[in-house]
Amino acid sequence: MLLILLIASLIPAVYIGRPRLNENVIQASFYFFPAYLLGVLLAQNSSIYIKLQNHIAFILPSFILCYLFIAAYFHITKSLDLLFKMSLSILLLGFCYRYLQVKNKALDMFARLSFFLFIIHGYFIGLVNVLIKTLDEYFFFKNFEFLYVVSVFSFVVFSSLLTFIVIKWTFGISSKKWLGI
Repeated sequence: MLLILLIASLIPAVYIGRPRLNENVIQASFYFFPAYLLGVLLAQNSSIYIKLQNHIAFILPSFILCYLFIAAYFHITKSLDLLFKMSLSILLLGFCYRYLQVKNKALDMFARLSFFLFIIHGYFIGLVNVLIKTLDEYFFFKNFEFLYVVSVFSFVVFSSLLTFIVIKWTFGISSKKWLGI
């Protein structure tokens, strides 16, 4: 049933596409809903990516090369890019299952906080967008895209984790209602 819903949700996602600068929340919801459903499906059925582990050393590089070839010779819309990214996420899970079976405290923390981070990060990205629009003439990162990306990413991750800590500290045991963990 979940697979049917996933396939059905891909139709409006590919047709409508991703909103420009993520400004339309409803359109973004339609666009990202299949990715959310894929995550649920993979969490419930790990055999989907476990079956790939024996052949992942061939499949993943082949997929990346095909994607690069297609991207070089054809225009890939953001709608079609969603399909590539969803496929890549399955392949990367297979790769991680095969080659990265080690305990990592940082990844474990982000995994436990993933839903909270997914929900909260959009507000901080929105704040960054407002600040950039407001302070456009003072914005010195324009010519330093890498510095901009690293700064925004760091700000969003730090702010999201700080928000988690503040909610956990403020609400104590009842923070599970807000955070889910």
